[in-house]
Parts: sequence; structure tokens; C-alpha cells
Amino acid sequence: MKKRLVICLEGGGMSGVFGGGVLATFQELNLYSHIEAIYASSAGAVNASYFLTQQVSLGSSIYFEALTKGFLSRKNFLLGLGRYFSRHFISPRKGSPVINTMDVDYLIEVIQKRKVLDIDKLKQQAIPFYVNVLNLSSGETEYLLMQENNPWKLLRAAICMAPYTFEKTKIRGQNYLDGTIKEPIGLDYLRKKYPGHKIVIVSNRRAAINWCHYLKGFLEGRVADWMYGPSLAHLYMARVSKMKRDLAQAEKDPKILLIKIPSKDSTRPRTTNRKTLERTYQLGKEEGRGILDFLAS
Repeated sequence: MKKRLVICLEGGGMSGVFGGGVLATFQELNLYSHIEAIYASSAGAVNASYFLTQQVSLGSSIYFEALTKGFLSRKNFLLGLGRYFSRHFISPRKGSPVINTMDVDYLIEVIQKRKVLDIDKLKQQAIPFYVNVLNLSSGETEYLLMQENNPWKLLRAAICMAPYTFEKTKIRGQNYLDGTIKEPIGLDYLRKKYPGHKIVIVSNRRAAINWCHYLKGFLEGRVADWMYGPSLAHLYMARVSKMKRDLAQAEKDPKILLIKIPSKDSTRPRTTNRKTLERTYQLGKEEGRGILDFLAS
């Protein structure tokens, strides 16, 4: 069967459970032979990994069985900033260790030991799988091929989202963070690389983009600059406009299927309520069936 779909999976923290539901339907429909390539960011990269190993149910259960406790801590955001300031500007040798709002080590441990991802199958499967990461040295977005890199390092880099973690990941001598800092979707890149292909974008964003997103981007960027040096703030502001433009274009283009979380849903990137996450997963499964009409068109 001819391959003609390019799939783009957004991140979004705990909202990624919606994308997990969409991919559960894709797995049930056995769409693998239709897929030319997968591009994924942040939580979308984790979802894609389980999809490509045909373990979607296992991977999606991480959200409501493992991450409701131990992964996110809102109080750690300000506490972590305080400790970071102390270590770097007051008492570098005596300061307490910094702490993260998002515990990347915990998530990786879950994937490795509790909800075990078949890493060998992920490396050997035939669909090209590109992970969106940001090179801190160049300030450029890079789409690194999973099959050619260390999967654990690449997944870690994809979920290292400043300013919610003070970590970065070194791959082949370069330091990387979550690529959505600069390029949340990358529609222009996909159109240029795959002219004539149909594109499926799975978006975990519940609300329309408004001034709140710009304010959030401004604040996140300022904190990220403090953490990693004066190079990221402008990326946070620009990415909101890019995201708004890409989503608007996707909705108008008949060659693009935009599957997005319904506005009525209550899951947010920081949601940890199990029942809410389970409902969002089911919504993702329902919305994922829209692929059938898209394939037939």
C-alpha cells in the first residue's frame, strides 16, 4: 500500500494523553503501512515511541497511572528558581541542589522499568521517526532521526523543557532541549520536505491562542534566559506566533488533517487528576477516527 501520510505529534505535558488516545485508534486501525514518516516533540515523542512499537495502551497509561504523582510539582517552580539563584549568585559552593518542577529522571525511569518501552523494536522498525530538539549552541531546531541516535538521550532531550527543568541533554557533543521552544509544529518544514503528501497534525492544545499565551511565553522566556544564558527569550515569543499561524493554515488546507483536543475538555499541561486524564484519552480515541475520512478523500 502506498505510503502517503506524514504525522506530526505536538507536545503539551500531561495534555499529551490526548495524543496517546489518537494513536491508540491509529494502532487499532493498523495505519502503519500508510505512514511515510513521523515527526514528534516532547510528550508527542514519547507517544510516538510507544505507537511505533505497538504499545500504545501501555504508553498512554503512563499519564494516569504513573505521572499523577512524582512527576510534576508546582511548588518546586519558585523554590527551584530560588535555589538556582542562590547557587549561582550568593553561595555557589554551599547552596542546596536545584530542584525541578518536572522530574525528567522519574519519567525516564517509568519508561525504562515500569512501562517498559521495547527500545530494540523502536530502533529496528522501518518508519522514519524524527524528534524535534533545540541545539543550544546554534539556537536552531534539529529533527534527529531516532534510528541513528541513542533513544534514551533523544527522548530525554525532547522532554527537557525550560524553564520547568534545569537540565539539558548532550548528544554527540551538543547540548539539546525540547525543540518546541523554537518550533512547536514546523509546518513550513514539513510542506517543503514532503510536497504532495498528506499531513496529519495531532495538537494537544485545548484553547485558542490569545494574549495569555503571549504573556506566558514572555515569562517563560525570561526565566529560560536566566537559566541558560541570554539566547532563548525571543524564541519563546516568536513560537506563539508560529504556532498560531501553523494551526490556522492547517485548518484551511484540505491536504492537512488537524486533530485537536476539543475545547470542552478540561485537561491542561499540568493536570494530574486521573479521571480527567482518562476522559481526555478516550476523547483522543474518538477524534482519531477522523483519519478514515481523510484517507478516503
